[in-house]
Amino acid sequence: MHWYSSDFHFGHAKILEYDNRPFATIEEMNEEIVNRFNEVVKPDDELFYLGDFALGLNGQIDKIYEYRSRFNCKHWRYVLGNHDDLIKKNEERLLADRVFDSIEYYMEIKENKKKMVLSHCPFLTWNGANHGSWCVHGHCHHNLQPDPYSLRVDVGVNGWNYYPVSFEQIADYMRNKQYRPVDHHSVGVW
Repeated sequence: MHWYSSDFHFGHAKILEYDNRPFATIEEMNEEIVNRFNEVVKPDDELFYLGDFALGLNGQIDKIYEYRSRFNCKHWRYVLGNHDDLIKKNEERLLADRVFDSIEYYMEIKENKKKMVLSHCPFLTWNGANHGSWCVHGHCHHNLQPDPYSLRVDVGVNGWNYYPVSFEQIADYMRNKQYRPVDHHSVGVW
């Protein structure tokens, strides 16, 4: 099974205030995210993680290993976020040690015949948007105004009660959209 998530912000004490996260301490938040994740994700499932795993670690790459080791899911495909300098800097090592299966800036995948563009930040339009592909992203911490006409979804943890999101949940979310293409391919400009 595939899962999607982003924006854990492990080790980032200010995120409790910025996002009004319902935890007394950053340690409590870290623990609860791991517990909720392991509650639903099985070891052989695959996670598409869309950035901002941890920050404020002062170059301590061992903390990335420590946090990652607590998750029972073996297969992580990582899309880099804007707070992932430590992961970018240590990409070769993290891949060699199989902490992550891949580390990319952007991905395009198909699941259940649905094309999805995976990125940390949302797009106004994306590859295949004019044909109904979905943009699955993080970054915004569910602060974007909902757009009933756009086929994009924020999978950041704070919008999903600190759980990862399944393809089925994303599909259910998209069923409530009234898609209207926004790019030039659909309006006959060219």
